[in-house]
Amino acid sequence: MAYAADADSRDYVIAYEIHSSDDLPPDFCASSMLTYFDSAVFLPRGDPHLFGRSSHPPRLLALTGNGLTIVPHPSANEQVEFLALERLCFIESGHVLLRGWLRFTGRDFDRTLFYNRRDAGPVEAFLGRIRANFLGTSGGSDRSVGIDLGDPLDFKFRHALEEELISDEVARAVLFRPVREVERTLLRRRRRWPADLIALTSRRLLWVTDLHGSGHAYYGSIARYAAVRNIARMQRARDGTKRILRVNFHCSEQHWVIPLAEEHYESAAWFETALG
Repeated sequence: MAYAADADSRDYVIAYEIHSSDDLPPDFCASSMLTYFDSAVFLPRGDPHLFGRSSHPPRLLALTGNGLTIVPHPSANEQVEFLALERLCFIESGHVLLRGWLRFTGRDFDRTLFYNRRDAGPVEAFLGRIRANFLGTSGGSDRSVGIDLGDPLDFKFRHALEEELISDEVARAVLFRPVREVERTLLRRRRRWPADLIALTSRRLLWVTDLHGSGHAYYGSIARYAAVRNIARMQRARDGTKRILRVNFHCSEQHWVIPLAEEHYESAAWFETALG
């Protein structure tokens, strides 16, 4: 890829894959510290707001054998970061319309990187390489779903599950709670309760939801996954009218609280003993 010598990568608006040092933006070359990498991706800065400012600078995200290296644009005055894969506990990837992000949580770090999804293909391809490195290998090549513990998958979440599964990854069990609309009797207003999908595969525990903040992301979803080896415990709990599946990890004090429907509470007991 050819660049003008004075190109400013803060003007780039789409992500792209980096295959060699020749693909590095010129303004990153002197300070990138990427003398060696297996693969990398350029993440453009956030769209400028008032006075030309943006919420985050351009970054390079590189897979460097045993970890991830995050290189901010030289103008950001931020330090290069290294996240060791052996200390990585779980990964989160989310998108709502054109706003996308990657989150890496480990024993001593919790890092979120935002990017614009005008062209998400390069980021998804790079994330696939991280997944393969993080999750390792598993036997078998059957991608069919095993035990169905919840409601039938709708189109959105069936597609999300298919997109997440790696070629030789087997879904042992899937529990799906679809979107619910609840009418408030006093104000006569309807509220949409987001959907949740839980899948235990031959490699990981996967949780896909369209809960974003405190609301329902109609045009988005969030996938979180942890390697099976990182899970310490899965346990159901009742909290008033709420039913949850709590997931604790060996490698982080962070935990997941996954909502359960009342009618799925007994079925979700399968997850409590699945790793025994």
